[in-house]
Amino acid sequence: MAPLQAARAQERYSEQRGGRARRATGNQRSKPLFDDPTRVMLTLLYQRQVCSMKLIADMLEVTPERIGQLVAETRRVHEDHRHQPGYASTRFTTATELLAFPDTAETPRRTSIMEKLSHPRLTGMSREDLGALARRLAPRQLARTERASYQRRGADRQPGSRGGVFPKKIGDEERVVLALLYLRKLCTMDVLAEALGDVSRSSIGNTIREIRPLLAEAGLLPTPADTRYRSAADLLAASAVSKDALKKISREVRSWHLHRRTDLSFQELARRINPVVAGWVNYYGRIRPWELYPLLMRINAYLVRWIRQKYKRLATKRKAIAKMREIARRYPYMFVHWRHTTAAASAW
Repeated sequence: MAPLQAARAQERYSEQRGGRARRATGNQRSKPLFDDPTRVMLTLLYQRQVCSMKLIADMLEVTPERIGQLVAETRRVHEDHRHQPGYASTRFTTATELLAFPDTAETPRRTSIMEKLSHPRLTGMSREDLGALARRLAPRQLARTERASYQRRGADRQPGSRGGVFPKKIGDEERVVLALLYLRKLCTMDVLAEALGDVSRSSIGNTIREIRPLLAEAGLLPTPADTRYRSAADLLAASAVSKDALKKISREVRSWHLHRRTDLSFQELARRINPVVAGWVNYYGRIRPWELYPLLMRINAYLVRWIRQKYKRLATKRKAIAKMREIARRYPYMFVHWRHTTAAASAW
């Protein structure tokens, strides 16, 4: 993409000058502030809505306008190649969270809150359908924003402007989630603002006014829910794992009869159950992981029983538990749930 990026930059310089460049001796242009890979990386961060433009500018100690010009040029190149980067599952609002994420993989507060708010029990649709709806409405949101900007300006954009690239406090998928919750009459705008913490009530109101017509055009206006939440705490707690779901998962774990599968190795057991357990952890554990701990400890208890029946020298409970913890220390990623707990339930 480097030649195309250079061509876009020359095009912008020509628009700003109003014509061709005059010949000059010496170095006509100094080294650019960002090289080509950096420009692509910064554009992807913005397009995937990992963070706002202002956050990127603050970390790099440049102006948001400079980042905006960079994103506008490189974004056009992506569009020419029909490259759609999609949305990141994690959004950062502070530089500290963003810089610490590669080392700690700690989920930012904003992301964990949106995970709770986008629960199917609240939105009335699956997470896959919600993501598809957000991608479907994104171009229409952009077109409406551009039309409103044109009406405010009363004319076309000035040459060399950022081309509609501005900071976003609320991502595209977040906008759809907030609008659905409000239109389902689950809560008020004040409750949504309290839940997010870093977004004002007026910003949420603007978001709802933008998304409501798009949902109406698509025939997707939601029906009101039966329950209404008066506080942010009640709204966020509504996405907890239900007792019925826990009972269903427990029945499935019991049906595996792990302690009787002594014909399999430990690695084969892991390959059999890891995909299923990973799905439970990713779906339910993203919101309240501690609610799954009793279930994960129960799986460990079955593994201890497997060790006791497989090896006679480890038939005592104490030796079997010690052996399992030793394996967990040496191979912490053998079983998916070992990242959360290696304790075994006592009642088995």
